[in-house]
Amino acid sequence: MTIERVGGLPRSIGFLLLPGFSMLSLFGALEPLRSANRLLGYQHHGWRIYTPDGSPVQASCGMTVPADAMAAAESSQDDLSCLIVIAGFDPWPPPGRRLKNWLRALDRRGVVLGAVDTGAFLLASANLLENVRTVVHWESAEALLEMFPELSLSDNLYEIQGRRLLCAGGTAVLEMMIVLLEMTHGAALAAGVADRLMHVRVRDRTHRGFPASAGSATLSDPDVLRAIEFMEERIETVSSIYEVARLTGVSKRTLERKFRQLLDQTPTQTYLQLRLEHARQLLQNTDMKMQEVVLASGFASMSYFCRAYKKRFRRSPGSDRRLDYSRVESRAMLGSVNLAADVDTSQNAQE
Repeated sequence: MTIERVGGLPRSIGFLLLPGFSMLSLFGALEPLRSANRLLGYQHHGWRIYTPDGSPVQASCGMTVPADAMAAAESSQDDLSCLIVIAGFDPWPPPGRRLKNWLRALDRRGVVLGAVDTGAFLLASANLLENVRTVVHWESAEALLEMFPELSLSDNLYEIQGRRLLCAGGTAVLEMMIVLLEMTHGAALAAGVADRLMHVRVRDRTHRGFPASAGSATLSDPDVLRAIEFMEERIETVSSIYEVARLTGVSKRTLERKFRQLLDQTPTQTYLQLRLEHARQLLQNTDMKMQEVVLASGFASMSYFCRAYKKRFRRSPGSDRRLDYSRVESRAMLGSVNLAADVDTSQNAQE
């Protein structure tokens, strides 16, 4: 049964919290439900906290949240009509088969499945996002497409479609829940929830707010903008500046002049900057090996990549990993791989 057909948000909601999850996302989902129940005068919406092994789970801020139940347990499917995966800033490696099988079983039962921030990585690894406009935080968008190139990525803050709820995270969770409550209980109650949470304005879901790449927010020259778009589309298979200029419709000399006037750098320097930023996103948001990151960012030489990276970011690629590997190791019971070995290998390779 789709969200639209059931008339909005299901009554029984589960939240699957992964290690390092965002506390802001959890509160952004829970507080509208609590406020809605208060305005209704009875406990219409109920919720439970699930963790992969039933143990308390630590948020990215260091706080620990106890679990009501263990995910994938036989009793964990009872009367559950919606499950939302909440992860954090790091797209954790796909957990083991048991958890994915549980999600697939819930899907076969008609349970609404959702994901906040990098929770989309888990649904994608379980093949539960086919033909779904997927939403993820902009920091992890490139990593998601690198791992799951078949996905269709949405630029919206959230997507409510069929039996899927996808949200980019942050305050967008609060706004998605208010919209769902309006679908469920009407505009008056949704407005009451927003007022009590001091949320004066719900943005249109298309108000994505991506950061501008290469200063594009301040650019007015369409040739430069088109050239940057071509560069971003050709990160892995790098084109020559002659080819970029040809696709843009201007001469190489004209393109170089415009880049210097508007960005104070050459097209070649801009292209390198975009590729290095792409590499940094992959390093910080995936468990890809160093050689894979190098190739995915259009570099043929590991030594050149490491020199350029260190010059750009003033730190080596191996030291710029953001995943907390101690937490990854603690997830061994879920079948997670030990990524620390990959980091050591990558650091040795660059040396």
